[in-house]
Amino acid sequence: MLFISFVLRASKADKNFSTVIINIQSKPERFRLSTGIKILSKHWTERQRLKVPRSHPENQEINELLNSWESKIRALYHRELKISGRPPSKKAYSGLINSSGEDADSVLVYIKKVFCQKRLSQGRIISQASLLKFKTLAHHLQKFQESYGYQLTWARIDSKFKQDLDQYFFQDCELAANTGNRYYKHLKQVIKHAQNEGLHTNTYFQHSDFVPPAESLVKVFLNEAELQRMADLDLEKNERLGKVRDAFLVGCWTGLRHSDWHKVTSATIKGHVIRVIQTKTRKPVILPLAPEIETIVQAYGAQGVNKISNQKLNDYIKEVAQLAQIDDLFITSVTKGGHLITEQRQKWELVTSHTARRSFATNMYLRNYTPLEIMSATGHKTESEFLKYINVGALERAQKLAAKMRG
Repeated sequence: MLFISFVLRASKADKNFSTVIINIQSKPERFRLSTGIKILSKHWTERQRLKVPRSHPENQEINELLNSWESKIRALYHRELKISGRPPSKKAYSGLINSSGEDADSVLVYIKKVFCQKRLSQGRIISQASLLKFKTLAHHLQKFQESYGYQLTWARIDSKFKQDLDQYFFQDCELAANTGNRYYKHLKQVIKHAQNEGLHTNTYFQHSDFVPPAESLVKVFLNEAELQRMADLDLEKNERLGKVRDAFLVGCWTGLRHSDWHKVTSATIKGHVIRVIQTKTRKPVILPLAPEIETIVQAYGAQGVNKISNQKLNDYIKEVAQLAQIDDLFITSVTKGGHLITEQRQKWELVTSHTARRSFATNMYLRNYTPLEIMSATGHKTESEFLKYINVGALERAQKLAAKMRG
């Protein structure tokens, strides 16, 4: 008779986390195998499966993985009894849960296990955005393996693999050059992490051409006159766009990332100074409260501006920008599916949540604030990095120089 159960082993480093252990008992043998998956202990239920709160949707994937392992263990047990009359060895069971055996060399298994699940063991809540980027990479590599007949291992990461993956990304999926560049960066991070753990010695990923070059895209900013037109819009009858406009303007006059706009509240402001802890870096930042958003902050009080998903905001803020007649023409070029696509687009079509942060940095630069003063708000580490970030064209540079010449 076979008995399988899942139990937790508390982490010594952080009591909030535990490792999931598989107990396998078939008289007279009993094995305890670590899955390598660390979870928040409070999510574990009496039914020995994980709750799936909105904050941790990845728990559902872990549950499915545990169910899969249980089914494989039972199938292996009955198969071995039928063939040899003996239950499987501990090594055979371990192979099924990737503690050993061929799957331990699988790049896809490693991404799912370490980057989509095990990263919860680092003692802090990993943002959904960070989890999502590796889940998306894993999804693409799964499709790639199926399409090209790969069983991707560390040893197979070579020039032939790179050629095939390029074909998949840029021809089959018709991804934009910068999207492919981003996936390759994530993959390189995974490969380097596995190398540091001693799982392989493959250094092909270190070649300068492993990550394809990024394209320089049109990245707009809104000047102060455009921001004022946006602020002057009468959106009293359109609550949806009014709330989006207010949140966006907070970003334009603080330089905060989209994830932190809602933190600018009456509770985080004292003496015209804003104090918040940034979501991305988890570091505190102290910012001046610009007079342009004092009315907005007062209106929203301790609640702060509405928190809205990046995707929805990017859609809605374009409507606001169009109503504000932000309609200068831009020529955009992007490589997609291996082809250069050139389009003429109006400026409002190019506005996104990130435009707010870029607008803050650029407008403050044009006001003759020093890069170091602005960098204290944006968090850029070097002046050269900051100067690449701001969007100052030839006309703005000339105007800035002319103002300096006159005083």
